Amino acid sequence: TSIQIRTNNMDERREKCLSYLMMFSSMFVLTLLYQKAKIHTAPSALEEWSQLQAQRLSGIEEVCKTQHPDLLYEDVPLIEWVEPGGKDTYSSITYIPEHNILYCGIPKCGSTTWIEGTLMKLASSNQRMEYVLDHQIKDMETLNKILDKNPVSFFTVRHPFERLVSAYLMKQRSATCAEFIVQEVLMKANSTENKRFLREMEPHLLPSNIYCSFCNIRYSVVSKMETFNEDKVRIMDILGIETEEEKQRLGGNSGDSIQNRTMDCFKNITLNDKSALVEIYKYDFAMFGYDPHFY
Repeated sequence: TSIQIRTNNMDERREKCLSYLMMFSSMFVLTLLYQKAKIHTAPSALEEWSQLQAQRLSGIEEVCKTQHPDLLYEDVPLIEWVEPGGKDTYSSITYIPEHNILYCGIPKCGSTTWIEGTLMKLASSNQRMEYVLDHQIKDMETLNKILDKNPVSFFTVRHPFERLVSAYLMKQRSATCAEFIVQEVLMKANSTENKRFLREMEPHLLPSNIYCSFCNIRYSVVSKMETFNEDKVRIMDILGIETEEEKQRLGGNSGDSIQNRTMDCFKNITLNDKSALVEIYKYDFAMFGYDPHFY
């Protein structure tokens, strides 16, 4: 009887051991499947983003091929912006040699988030103007040397009409949004003889090519406000810099809010004025695939 009891106990222990082995085997298989799924999922998202980037870059190249007389500069306009009072002039294109980063900041396209949230930290700058003045590219010789180093180069764009409305919202103005666009964009653009530079217009409102010279510089990444957060994460990954992504952009109007504001503003703009605006920003629409009739 004692032998039978021992045998029963051994059988019970054996069954328990087999049960544990099966449980751990299942967990191990699930872990492997999970790891395999992760391996296959991550590259898929990256591949989709890379394909999207290829499409965006292709859009720029196609326009540059057909419209280069209007868009290709003999010398890239580098030192262009003038601070109030005319004391400081600076460029939209900056370069951080320590990280081989070339950035073109288009106003009202997330430039505050990039410069104040990331680039100033990477460059150890305390003030925005300090960063811009210390890292601006001052001449073509310097720019060409930088481009020879194949920097990680990028910029962010958005629908041109959203840029205009965002600029209007930046400051309290006595004029309505529609009046502001007519006065600050259409009237000043019409009064400017050189349409390639539009120097009479407010710097926040110029067509994007004037800031970034897309046909002179082949950028690594084309970011859009619609995909800003993912683009920023991918760019930081390319640079090999770990960062906690900001949940909210600094100093901007974005998402449904800016779309609704733009809708409201453009209800009060005539078809003739809209057509004139489309002509001013025609290369922004063509290069980046924005619909000129969306608003």
